[in-house]
Amino acid sequence: MHGRKKGLFFLLTIPLILLVLTFIRPEAYASIYPDPPSGWVDNADGSVCKLVGWTCDQDNYPTALGINFYLQGQTSPVQGSITANKDRPDLSGVCGGYTLHGFSYTFPDGFAYRDRANHCYDSTALGVNDSGVADGLNTILGGVKCMTCCPAMGVPAPSYTCLSNGNQVRVDWPAVSNATYYSVRLDDMDDGSTWSCVAGVCDDLGLGVRTVTYNIDPAHDYNFWIHARNECGSWGNAVSISFKCATQRSACSMGSELLTNPDFSSDSSGWGAWNGQNTVESYGGDKVTIQSTGNGNGCWSQDLSGLAGKKIRIQGSLNKSTAMSGNPYIGVNTLHPLGWTNNDGGMFSTSTVNGYETTTGDITISSDTTTVRPFFCVSGAAASYSYADWISLCLIPTDVPTPTPTSTPTPTPWVEAAIRDPGLNYVSVFIGAASYDCPVHT
Repeated sequence: MHGRKKGLFFLLTIPLILLVLTFIRPEAYASIYPDPPSGWVDNADGSVCKLVGWTCDQDNYPTALGINFYLQGQTSPVQGSITANKDRPDLSGVCGGYTLHGFSYTFPDGFAYRDRANHCYDSTALGVNDSGVADGLNTILGGVKCMTCCPAMGVPAPSYTCLSNGNQVRVDWPAVSNATYYSVRLDDMDDGSTWSCVAGVCDDLGLGVRTVTYNIDPAHDYNFWIHARNECGSWGNAVSISFKCATQRSACSMGSELLTNPDFSSDSSGWGAWNGQNTVESYGGDKVTIQSTGNGNGCWSQDLSGLAGKKIRIQGSLNKSTAMSGNPYIGVNTLHPLGWTNNDGGMFSTSTVNGYETTTGDITISSDTTTVRPFFCVSGAAASYSYADWISLCLIPTDVPTPTPTSTPTPTPWVEAAIRDPGLNYVSVFIGAASYDCPVHT
């Protein structure tokens, strides 16, 4: 009878125990029965030497866990470490409603096992207790991954050279460390396309190719883009350079340059604009432009002084749109004390559309008080424009006559005569009216 009472008591206490356990906090379970972390390595990308995955610990879901990376089967040394705290909304259901438990770790550039060989890695999550303190219950995450990593590549340093009067460009770059080939692209910024390519250079270029030449439009802006690549499929940092090979300014055909910024390559320093009715002047893109919105005229000019006695000549490259009824022209005005003299040396214009180079006659400046004003002007019709992409004012060497050498007079000898009488030990010397007897030593 006594044994049956004990059994009955046990049966009656089971529901009570279950009821109590129902109200015990999960954290209490964790402190009594701690669990190791869970997680998975989702992906390995050898092209950038990266491992991606997640981990969390049910003992304390809010805590982001640390991860140590080892070569597979080893527990030392640690090859890298990270905290798994990236937001992964897909983890809410497995990490107690928390999502900040993802990781993405890239082994650094100098990592010893970026050696073009295949290696496998253990990703060990560091467990915590219900207080978020490390409890030593660490675990190797599932989905162990292997990958082949290459040494990190250097950064390309491209440069360009305009050729053929701006109709070609050559791009060069020095060898990039650890690269085995290069990907290059060229974008014509003015043709409406993106990352267009010239035939023969769209393909990846071998390691020995470090120069490409393109035929281009000198009036267009371009962007050149280069990626270093390697056998692991890695893409190095992309580098791009922008350029425009505007028609290169011809040097003065004779003499030296006098103007500030003759090819308009920086800013409008030294140049000033004047506009009449219906014209607007603009500066930029390696040229000066005069835009007509109706019949009118406008000019660009620059003033110089201190050229007395100098011979000068203006040259330029003039361009105009087909709608312009008038012609762009260049010339030189001079300001004397009595006023301006227009078009000294002649004024030269062009009716040719685009790319016409012209030269005025030579002008000799008479006085330092004379202001010299080279100019570029247009008169045009509605919705037309003209521009100059270079203007040079050249100092022409003046012809210096070769001086006639002065003949050297024959010097008059100071000894007019010297007579020696045979048998005597002196010489009689006559200078003018005087005579001297000079002993002779034998």
